[in-house]
Amino acid sequence: MDVPLYNKTKKPFARCFWSALILLSLSFPAAGAFAVEQDGLSPDGLVQARLELKEEGPFYVGDSIGVNLIIEGVSGTEYLPPQFGTEELGGLEIAAQDGVKQEEVKGGWKHTLAYRLKGWQAGDFQISGLTINYQDRNGIQGAVALKELPIKITSLLPANLNEEELLAEGLKSLKKPVSLPPRYQYLWVLFGGLVILGIVYGLLKYLKKNYRSKASTEMEQDLVKLEPAHRIALRRLEVLKEEQLLEAGEYKLFYDRLSEIAREYMENRFRIRALEMTTEEFLISIGNQDYLNQAQKKALAEFLQYSDLVKFAKHQPIKEDGARGLAIIYGLIEETKEEVENEI
Repeated sequence: MDVPLYNKTKKPFARCFWSALILLSLSFPAAGAFAVEQDGLSPDGLVQARLELKEEGPFYVGDSIGVNLIIEGVSGTEYLPPQFGTEELGGLEIAAQDGVKQEEVKGGWKHTLAYRLKGWQAGDFQISGLTINYQDRNGIQGAVALKELPIKITSLLPANLNEEELLAEGLKSLKKPVSLPPRYQYLWVLFGGLVILGIVYGLLKYLKKNYRSKASTEMEQDLVKLEPAHRIALRRLEVLKEEQLLEAGEYKLFYDRLSEIAREYMENRFRIRALEMTTEEFLISIGNQDYLNQAQKKALAEFLQYSDLVKFAKHQPIKEDGARGLAIIYGLIEETKEEVENEI
């Protein structure tokens, strides 16, 4: 008996259809893998951050544990360091902060913030939940989450002992230290080394003094041709007032411009790289110098920290706050401006 034509072609077509469907479904997981963002890297690729241990373990109860927070960013990008709270530290505590190491890399910068942590009980700990807020040169804000950092702390007490055995272990008598015979030849080596270091120090100090004297003379000759820093700053302040940003409610843009004018003035007046520093780095820098008195340092610090709240934390100020900030910068410039002949 003859078989209809559609029965002859139906099975090969079905096999092809189901084979294509299976291949298509298997391709979806592979394609989705490319959409996963790299941990510690912002979606726009401007900032990347990570936590690293400075030394390998094992770590014991009470040890000082070095942890580095490494932040890399594109030029013009600013950030706020994360806040280490009890929840983020996971049972550890910050014993000290060693400072910030700044490096220039191709196309941007690299900052290393060093911390010393301690734990007072054995166990597995984890630093987690840290987020870094940042802003690019165009004022666009973003945030990057850090990958967790596990830390294991080991007990100094022997394992597998009950309470009575641990007590007996702690009451064992200690042996007296054995003294070593004196070696006076090391004193001569030490004395000779100190003499050599003294000679090298004196030579370096002499060369440094001559170099500074020459460089200072050349710098003074160049500075005569430059416009005084306070004139530039006062002119920019007048332009800012004419823009009437406070009246228009543009507080974020107002504080951004005003803090930039303050930083530019400090950079031009005292030759510090204020425009390239974060607020924390800038305040540490002026705190170690005698450019400003204590009242001026305090006023400038309060203004810059309040500006960061407006720019990064979306704080809503009032018009009077902006006028007060403007008066602070005017007063700082007038009190610290350089003396110029024929000043109007």
